[in-house]
Amino acid sequence: MEKTTLIFLFFATFILVIGVLSLITSQVTDISSMDRRNEKWEPPNVTPGKQHLGIPVWFHPSRIEIHAGEIKEEQIILKTRAKGQGLVIQRIVPVKEKSVNSDEEIPMPRYLNVSMSPSEYVVSPNGTYVSTLIIYTEPQLPEGEYLFRVNMNMTPVITHRGWITVNVSGKVNELKD
Repeated sequence: MEKTTLIFLFFATFILVIGVLSLITSQVTDISSMDRRNEKWEPPNVTPGKQHLGIPVWFHPSRIEIHAGEIKEEQIILKTRAKGQGLVIQRIVPVKEKSVNSDEEIPMPRYLNVSMSPSEYVVSPNGTYVSTLIIYTEPQLPEGEYLFRVNMNMTPVITHRGWITVNVSGKVNELKD
């Protein structure tokens, strides 16, 4: 290649680079010089919490008072709303503490049985379903508070986790005397 051709290519490339840089600089200057003080911000048209409006909700007692030697039944109500359909699996398990981070279960206390009926069932949208929580205590059950975690799952993805405290005070036959 001749020397003049190389010089020409060098200057042509140089001019092209300068032109591109000046174009970029003018665009950045136009953006940064915009006066946004008089512009009004419009919030998005979103209803807060709307994404939760169709999902199912469970209602269950958080505390149950019972005497040793007594049997008690409570209702657990599921309102499926628009997005609730599928197989529901419910479990109640004794736990040491109320913690969303702990999945540690302990054995069912002796002389106490807590269960749900039905524990599995199929639901449709916009329905109300009632399960029965059954607490059976024997007279030998010591007084105190017993903590249970309620796991409620609806396939494919909806999960509810709650806690129920069963407070045992006195014995049924002591109350009759």
